[in-house]
Amino acid sequence: MQSERVAKAPLKGIVPRYVCIIKGERCEVGIQELARNPAIGRLRGSDNMLEVYTRCYHPQQMVNHGSGAGSYTTAAGVLADILDLQDLFS
Repeated sequence: MQSERVAKAPLKGIVPRYVCIIKGERCEVGIQELARNPAIGRLRGSDNMLEVYTRCYHPQQMVNHGSGAGSYTTAAGVLADILDLQDLFS
């Protein structure tokens, strides 16, 4: 059960994060258990983060991190950023 995973995560030294991974034409969205050390593991509250890995940003990713503005505004902003990146690289 999902709530049990979330409750037990701190005991294992990990944090649950809602993550979207886009590779090529494939997109995966869901909760992942991550270490606390990477930047995404240190997010707090409604903070959001976008990590971009490309041949220019490899192995060190480009990170865009900031506070969220509510679910609808945040979703619209992230989608707009993804579409802008798509236009930039196509």
